[in-house]
Amino acid sequence: MKEAGQMQNLESAEAGRSVSTQTGSMTGEIPRLSKVNLFTLLSLWMELFPVVETQRQKSQEKEEGKHGPLGDNEEMARVSTDKKQVKRTGLVVVKNMKIVGLHCSSEDLHAGKIALIKHGSRLKNCDLYFSRKPCSACLKMIVNGK
Repeated sequence: MKEAGQMQNLESAEAGRSVSTQTGSMTGEIPRLSKVNLFTLLSLWMELFPVVETQRQKSQEKEEGKHGPLGDNEEMARVSTDKKQVKRTGLVVVKNMKIVGLHCSSEDLHAGKIALIKHGSRLKNCDLYFSRKPCSACLKMIVNGK
């Protein structure tokens, strides 16, 4: 009876070590994200950064507003920038499974255009991980740039 119990314990211990994850099955290790999944996750996470920046800018503008009255032109400019809706897109540039650049879209430029400006011809043989589908103009620029 003890031998059967010990065999059952060994089988359950072996079953506990074998783990199936998105990266495939691993034995005896803690499950980890694959690099591809990590790059995709980073690109999605990049969408959060502009929100933090705009909140900081708004708090700074409020503090500046306390010190003096705003002119009509400055107030109109603030209202027009608040109304602009930007679909935030994150982009991770990877070469040889190493991150070369992290970019996020802004009100003026999309993430793909920012990457082309900063990296230029070095984007050749790089993998690009977008958090959203790139617009057709950015996609054309990236294809022609590579």
